[in-house]
Order: sequence, then C-alpha cells, then structure tokens
Amino acid sequence: MTLRVPGLRVTLGQRKRIKVNGKRVNLPFTHKAMNIYTEGYSAVAETSFGLKVMWDGYSFLEVTAPHALNRKLCGLCGNFNGNRTDDFLTPKNELVSRPNVFGNSWQVGGKKACSREHCEFFYAFFIHLLDSAKM
Repeated sequence: MTLRVPGLRVTLGQRKRIKVNGKRVNLPFTHKAMNIYTEGYSAVAETSFGLKVMWDGYSFLEVTAPHALNRKLCGLCGNFNGNRTDDFLTPKNELVSRPNVFGNSWQVGGKKACSREHCEFFYAFFIHLLDSAKM
C-alpha cells in the first residue's frame, strides 16, 4: 500500500515493512507531514491533515478521512463525495462498472501512473500487494 503526500512516499508493505521515500524505517517514524506508529497489531500512518491509514501488514486496510477532505480524494477508496454511484472512477476520470476493471486501472507502474489532474490533492491511495510483497 502506498500513500503519497507532498514530500513523502510511504509504502506500508507485507509483514509491516515500512519504507519512506524508498528507504526502510523503524517505527515510530515522525515527520512534519506524517507520523507512522504501531497500534496493536497494525501499522498506522497519520497525516498532518487528519487522514489515517491502518494496515495489518497482510490483508486488512482501513482508511479514515476527515470531512475536510470531502470531494478531494481519489483512488481505490473512492472520491469521498458521499455518492457511491461514482466511486468507480479510473485515473482517466472514466466511470466503469466492473470492479476488476476499476481495480486494474489504479495499478501502479511508472512515476505518473498514480496522478490525476482533476484531484485537488495528490492524496490518492494505491494498493498493489504484489509490489508490497517484493519488499
């Protein structure tokens, strides 16, 4: 699972292997934009703007976003606008109906694979467990 905020790329990998900007870090990790710590059996990444991502290191992911991010998110977790019917938007802003098409559209690859011009913030969430398993 990769979370990007300005200046940081945080990868929450399998078995809770955590990387920040490509370098492995130990928890707790503190930065002005984000704190990463252990809570119970999970690693938690919490941003300075209130976004919280909890990852058990294997298969469970929970994202909590503050109301201030309403309509400002994009990615596999939807766009956070309260309308479930438009959550399957691809990075090209195309609405699809099949979950596998939607999921595959967000598969990460190159540097620009995760960006969307129409997102106000570049706080998109991407899960690609195969990449995480290679850590």
